[in-house]
Amino acid sequence: GVAFLGLSLLSKSHEARKMLSDLGWEKSNDPQSTTYLPKDLNDLFRPVSRNFDREKLKDHANDPFQHAGLTENDRSVLAKISQLNNHILAKDAKANLLRIRKSKTNAEDFYQNSPLFMATHELLKNYSFGLPTRRFIWEFFEKQYL
Repeated sequence: GVAFLGLSLLSKSHEARKMLSDLGWEKSNDPQSTTYLPKDLNDLFRPVSRNFDREKLKDHANDPFQHAGLTENDRSVLAKISQLNNHILAKDAKANLLRIRKSKTNAEDFYQNSPLFMATHELLKNYSFGLPTRRFIWEFFEKQYL
């Protein structure tokens, strides 16, 4: 319904009517209507193929855990960051990240670790983290002076 309303609004301009006509849409016969329908209604109700390429599932180009330069320790931290998006695992993950961040051996590593930062950014781009969680993650990478 919303799509037809959008087409009706677009059809008020001459350029849009021309484009709709070129794409195989026509105005309804009712002079007071601005509704556009496909010239061949079978096109409107033809089932869409839901086939997808399974090879794309094997592609690790967008997998943050496969980011170049990550160590096993980085992957462990990244796993804990990803667990922040799970309401069941978030409490333990946050506690573990705080413990890691406060340890003397790792304290200076995080604000300089570009591969981990980029992989984390990839996680934030691809998944829906709440604003407080995003703030926590960004603060995780800030340099601490105290």
